[in-house]
Amino acid sequence: EIQVWSLNQVNEFIVKAESLKNLTRCYTGMLMALMTGMRQGEILGLRWQDIHFVTNLIYITQTLSQDGTLKYGAKNDASVRVIHFPNRLKEQLLVHYKLIQEEKKVAGKKYEDNDLVMCTKIGKPLIPRNFRKEFYNLTGKVGLPKIRFHDLRHTHATILIQQNVNVKLISERL
Repeated sequence: EIQVWSLNQVNEFIVKAESLKNLTRCYTGMLMALMTGMRQGEILGLRWQDIHFVTNLIYITQTLSQDGTLKYGAKNDASVRVIHFPNRLKEQLLVHYKLIQEEKKVAGKKYEDNDLVMCTKIGKPLIPRNFRKEFYNLTGKVGLPKIRFHDLRHTHATILIQQNVNVKLISERL
C-alpha cells in the first residue's frame, strides 16, 4: 500500500533532519528523492558528471541495481530523462560534493573513483538495503510516520499534483 507524506511532513523532515548532530551521509539522496521523484537506483547510480549545476538539471543515465551493480541506462527507455532540480537541492549537493572531495583526499589510492554522488567513504557504491535502512533510521529520529523509501517518489508526485502541475509533465518527470 502506497503511503505519502504531506508537504508539511516533508518540510518537517528537512528541518528536523538538518538539526541533528550526526546527520547521515545518505541525507542528500533522501532529499533528491523528495525533490525530484528519482528512484533509489537512479539516486545511487547518479554521477557528478550527470549533474549540471548551471542549469539545475540532472541527467539520468545510469542506475545501481539491488545487487550493487552499476548499469548504464535506466529502468526502461522512458526512464532515461532530464530532471530539473530546485536551488535548495543544489545547495545540499554542493555541500555533499565538498564532503566527497575531502574523503577522496583522506582515502588517497584506496579511493575507488566511480564519480558517484552517493557512495561510501572510499568511493564504492552504497548497498541499496543499507541506504534504505539509513532512511528508516532517520525517519524514526525525526518522529515521522514510517513510509517505504519508494514512497518518497509518490510523495513528490502527490505534492506536484496538489500544486496543480500538469499531469503529463509529472509523468514525464517520473
